[in-house]
Amino acid sequence: MTIHIREATKEDYLDLLPIASESQAQHVEAHPDRFQRGVAGLPEDYFFGLLEDEASTVYVAEFDKHIAGSACVNMSPLSPLKYDLNSFAVWSRSYKSGSQNDK
Repeated sequence: MTIHIREATKEDYLDLLPIASESQAQHVEAHPDRFQRGVAGLPEDYFFGLLEDEASTVYVAEFDKHIAGSACVNMSPLSPLKYDLNSFAVWSRSYKSGSQNDK
């Protein structure tokens, strides 16, 4: 199995929506007091803002030319000598379970 990692583009947004919705649903199930049901997991303005932010890099993982997940790394300066590394990664459940190996 070969996974290709590359920087995300605006054109990836629609392909990331199902994965983000799946991730949001899992967050709601695990922490209903912190996450709202029916809220988009990846608002368009948020995603595009990450792509334009010099401190952020969004990556997508492709398997068989389909986006299987994404990750974001955000390096925001806290002081001249320290950085705060914030990151998140989401993967489609079908790729996590290995069901794509059968294709």
